[in-house]
Amino acid sequence: MESSPPATSNPASGHRPDIDGLRALAILPVILYHARLGCPGGFVGVDVFLVISGFLIASILIREIDGGTYSALDFWERRIRRIVPALAVVVVATWAAGWLLFLPMDFKSVGTSIAVQPAMAANVVFWRDARYFSPDLETKPLLHTWSLAVEEQFYVGFPLLLVLLAKYRRVPRTMALAGLVAGSFALSVYGSHWHPTPTFYLLPTRAWELLVGALLATSRGRMPIVPAVREAAGWGGLGLVLYSVARFDDQTRFPGLAALVPCIGAALILLSSEGQASAVGRILGWRPFVFVGWVSYSLYLWHWPVLAFAKYQSTGQQGVAIRAAWLLASFGLAVVCQQRREIRLISTV
Repeated sequence: MESSPPATSNPASGHRPDIDGLRALAILPVILYHARLGCPGGFVGVDVFLVISGFLIASILIREIDGGTYSALDFWERRIRRIVPALAVVVVATWAAGWLLFLPMDFKSVGTSIAVQPAMAANVVFWRDARYFSPDLETKPLLHTWSLAVEEQFYVGFPLLLVLLAKYRRVPRTMALAGLVAGSFALSVYGSHWHPTPTFYLLPTRAWELLVGALLATSRGRMPIVPAVREAAGWGGLGLVLYSVARFDDQTRFPGLAALVPCIGAALILLSSEGQASAVGRILGWRPFVFVGWVSYSLYLWHWPVLAFAKYQSTGQQGVAIRAAWLLASFGLAVVCQQRREIRLISTV
C-alpha cells in the first residue's frame, strides 16, 4: 500500500499519476466506511490496493529479473524502508495510547497485536480472534494491519516464483500466474461459503487479488490498446469499483465471487492508462487525487487506531461531525508522517 510522492506524469521514470489517484479511490471509501460516513461497501478499497500492489511490485520484479539485476536483499531492503518506518511510528503511538487509555485486559490484546507485527502474522491473530465485521473488533487499534500481513506474506514467496519461472521456462509466466489466480480464486469462492473468517483474513484466499495485478504486469508493453477499448476499460473499471463501494455492505459474502467486481474494476483502470492515459486516468491524475494517493499508506495506518481509541473512550453514539473530525485528525497525522517518511527515503538514496 506504499505510495510515491505526488508528481506529474514522467515517461522516463515510468511514474503514473493515475495510479496515485487510484490509491485515493481505494483509501477514501475505506476510511469513510470505517467511520460509518457512507460507502457501505468501502471495505473493497483494500482489494483495490492489493491489485495495485501486485501490479507495481510484479512490474518491478519482472523488469529486474529479466534484466539480470534482481537481488532479494535489495528487494527486501526497499520493502523495509518503505513499509516499516511509518508502521513503527503508528505501532509505538498505539502502544502509548493504549497504555494511557485501555483497561489492563484490553491493553494486553494490544500487546499481542504489536508482538506479531515483526512476524507479519497479524492476519492470523485476528482470524483466530473474531469476524472482521464484528462490532467487538471496532476497538482493536491494529486490526487493519491484517492486510499488510497478507501483502508481506505474499512477497516472501512471489519473487522466488518469478525467478524459477524465468530460469526454467517450462511453463510460460503468464500461464503459471493465471493458474494460480484460478486456484486461489476457487478456494476463495469455496471458503466464503464454508469458512468465511479464515477466507477473509488468510493469504491463500487473498493471493489471487495480488496475482490479478501481477498477471496484468506480465503483459505490459505487449498489448496495444485502441482508443475506444482504452476508454471503455477505464469507464467500465471505474463503474465496477464505484458499484461495489455503493452496493456492497456488511452482509455481502466476501471475498469470494463478490471480490471480482472491485478487483476487475481496478485492473481495467490500470490497463486503460497503460502507455497513454485514458479519460479516467486523466481524472485520477488530478492533483488533489494524486495528493491523497501519496498519503494513502500513512492514512490507512493512522485512521483505524484513531477511530478505535475514539470508539473505546465514547460513552454513546458519536455524531457525524465528531466522526468526520477524527478522520480529519487522521489525515493531518498521515500528512506529517508521510512527509517525514519521504525525507528519510530521500536522505538514504
